Amino acid sequence: MQVIGINEYVLMNSISGMLHSVIGCQPLLVLRPTGPITLLIEKLHEASDWLSLPFWPLLAWTGMFVGLYMFLIAAFEVSRLIKYVTAFTENIFAMFIGTVYINDGVQGMIRLWSSAQADVEAQKLLVLNMTLGCTLLALFLSNLDGTSWATYRIRMILMDYALTISIFILAGVAALLNAHFFPVDFIDSTSLGIGLAKSAARVAPASH
Repeated sequence: MQVIGINEYVLMNSISGMLHSVIGCQPLLVLRPTGPITLLIEKLHEASDWLSLPFWPLLAWTGMFVGLYMFLIAAFEVSRLIKYVTAFTENIFAMFIGTVYINDGVQGMIRLWSSAQADVEAQKLLVLNMTLGCTLLALFLSNLDGTSWATYRIRMILMDYALTISIFILAGVAALLNAHFFPVDFIDSTSLGIGLAKSAARVAPASH
């Protein structure tokens, strides 16, 4: 099964970067894989399955239409309307993206707890505790600005990378437990479009 993985991501963004350097005019454009882009590809793959459409042409035409919209935005200087965008609008988009990822995680937990294996109840509880622990640790680190712990610079670094730090810490704990004590059942995210195939992180299957 073909996949869109790290190599494909690098290739796509390299081509986009070279084209942008030749014909682009916005020096602040971010040319790299981001959460919303990954989420868009996942949802496009789900839509292609639902509509019985080939994924690659759908992805290509979506990119072409997005390029057309961006051209029209630049031609009519719609970017001037950005001054009317408030923090409330930004929070709406952030909440939408966050809700989708939270929903994916909750669905993974439900699938894990719904499995018929009776000998892994302790592992299920451990995964639940580690999921909650990762969330609470990220929330704690994100709210260090109101404390007097450490220096201001250290608090800002911990706040900026709160989620990354939490994920690495809990992933390390899971790996330690899995290697030396008992197996840990990780949330199965293959149905969400995230998995491993031939050493490449899968974003969405390209063909079946």
